[in-house]
Amino acid sequence: MNLIFIHPNFPGQFNHLAQILGQAPEHRIKFITAGPGPGQQISGVDKIMIPKAKLLRQKKIQGRSPMDRAVAEALEDLKVQGFEPDLILGAAGQGSTLFVKDVFPKALFLAFFDRYPRPDLLETNREKNHLPGLTTRIKIREQTLPLLSDLHLCDHGICPTLWDKNQFPKIFQHKLQVIHPGIPPLCSKPAPKKSLMLSRLDLGCAKEIITYTNKGLDPDQGIVRFIKSIPLILEKRPDAHVVILKDKPAGYGPGPGQNHFYKKTMARTRFPDPERVHFLDFLPFDTYCDLLRASSIHVDLSRPFILSDSFLQAMSCGSIVVAPDTAQVRDIIKDGVNGILTDVFDIQKIAQKITACLDYPSFMGTLKLKAQQTIADNFCIDKTLAAQIRVVKQMIQAKNKPGPRFG
Repeated sequence: MNLIFIHPNFPGQFNHLAQILGQAPEHRIKFITAGPGPGQQISGVDKIMIPKAKLLRQKKIQGRSPMDRAVAEALEDLKVQGFEPDLILGAAGQGSTLFVKDVFPKALFLAFFDRYPRPDLLETNREKNHLPGLTTRIKIREQTLPLLSDLHLCDHGICPTLWDKNQFPKIFQHKLQVIHPGIPPLCSKPAPKKSLMLSRLDLGCAKEIITYTNKGLDPDQGIVRFIKSIPLILEKRPDAHVVILKDKPAGYGPGPGQNHFYKKTMARTRFPDPERVHFLDFLPFDTYCDLLRASSIHVDLSRPFILSDSFLQAMSCGSIVVAPDTAQVRDIIKDGVNGILTDVFDIQKIAQKITACLDYPSFMGTLKLKAQQTIADNFCIDKTLAAQIRVVKQMIQAKNKPGPRFG
């Protein structure tokens, strides 16, 4: 079987899937990407790099995502070389898969979606006096254009959760199947017993650790409200330390999303003991998992965006997750059973929920076990990968049979 993966940043969400498919000698696999460079490789996968200089030239000419035309030309080169794919697997909505059917109209296209941005969803995340303006609404609407193209062209699609699927236009939902990318088994290891070194910060002696992580730390993901709740938490929990970690440089919502913004917010906030509040940049994944395993409470106030990896990783690591009481989250967390739900606009309530958990360690122990079981049953990467591979096989089998295509 001939396969082509497409993702702007190698290997992206296809790391584990490409590894498994690459182990089969009967597969010929190409992977078109623009980064991060020649260093990282996957056995059995031929990586095709698009030069950054080419992307910069095309960006000046096109005024849109430069990946679309560059990927199309890379596909055309493969066609000239005689490589005809049975299936193209691509990260949807980023422009890189815009012309796959123009080069290979007979190839099946399996698109991997994550979210469908909607201005009305962004409004539900903000107080009434901070609603998004026209410029923001237009920007969000523009983000849907490549998604709509991929929804139209793909033969089948995969998205992470049922809530995510329901945000897409109903006319396309019949094409979408819910399969989460999966949580790696590293998260289920036991917590470190001795030192916990985070960059230059040693929290090995901390009795209680409260973590907050989100991509880019956007204002739309609750960081300011969490910072305002910290004094209330520290006052009631004299042994607690708070770690605010910037997961990645870019987030989903508008706003500054910069470290200095939050450091200024923290500087204006009067903490009972400032030395127990720590603001850290990105950590290596192994170290990050050590932090989550040592964390007593993990706070995730983002809404209504897709569930962050840190949200599910924290559950897998055995940290109690305090999250928004929204339909998106209620699909995963049952309040008081495998996590805690709260009103993200009520600072007092956020602090009360966190401190109440810490007041009852036996209750926390039960929640941790239920949270880990939730991830093992529904988000274990072994199960989600098996489901993805079944989709690939079913699409190929359906292609070779008469009648309607799979999906």
